[in-house]
Amino acid sequence: MNPTTIPVLRVFGTGLPQAWERSIKELLTCGGEAPTQYDRPGDPLSVDSMTIMEVIDPLLEPRIHGYFPGGPRDLEEYCMEVIEGIKDHWIRDPKNPEDKRWSYTYHGRLCRDFGVNQVARMVEKLKKQPFTRQAQFTTWMPVTDPNDFDPPCLQRGWARVLREPGGELAFHAHLYFRSRDALKAAFMNSFAFVRLFDELVRTPVEEFLGEPLHFARYVEVNDSYHIYGKDRAEAAKVFTGNESIVRYFYNAENEDRNPWKPMMAEERHARNHRRHDWRCAQGGRRGTVARQFHRVETAGAARVL
Repeated sequence: MNPTTIPVLRVFGTGLPQAWERSIKELLTCGGEAPTQYDRPGDPLSVDSMTIMEVIDPLLEPRIHGYFPGGPRDLEEYCMEVIEGIKDHWIRDPKNPEDKRWSYTYHGRLCRDFGVNQVARMVEKLKKQPFTRQAQFTTWMPVTDPNDFDPPCLQRGWARVLREPGGELAFHAHLYFRSRDALKAAFMNSFAFVRLFDELVRTPVEEFLGEPLHFARYVEVNDSYHIYGKDRAEAAKVFTGNESIVRYFYNAENEDRNPWKPMMAEERHARNHRRHDWRCAQGGRRGTVARQFHRVETAGAARVL
């Protein structure tokens, strides 16, 4: 354990599962200890650090680490929340103190809340000038977020296209977090935002430029990358020894590898069907139906921030 309260750690990995697992092990070995406002009486201190995680070839398969809170359907639900906004209707009415829905979604902040689709603007920036340093999005609302009990953890995203020495075009994407639950939220965050960058940014830019654009590097900067005290024993038990925790293929041409993408597609179909039924049921009762839908869909579930 590092005697410095908040040390600065840096980890590298080829592919997302390797980089994330190394970040957990580095945090457990070299992190410092700090309290949080979510601690329960008797909980150990959290282990904390500022962590920079660099992922080379973020689309490398197998792309899914075997340890995260959920399965293929949970992962697809979260990806749809981030990329498509399937839960944007769960935003609470700030004038109603009884409304216990969320104050934001990432999709809402990136694609709607500021009166502009920031992801689309990022794409247009990169099409016009691929090596621009101005292609970014942000989530923070300085008027309201400082007073929110649970403001966005993600702060900013950034992307750039550069030509490598060998001649190929390389896509680079960065994310910046103020706070991150390294064990219970970080992998799902990373997987979803790698997909967002790949599907909503890199792919349309590649089509516009008319030549292959390789997703070369993904970097995350975390001001507080932590494991809560209540989870430290579990993390130490799981992430010991060599990197032997199972990985799963998201997409694979070889069916023997049992990729998760077909299972996640089933969840997508089911989710879209429920969304259609919900929209048809609104009939002028948007707020009431949204709250009922929210209670059904979130019963017993924890939010991934």
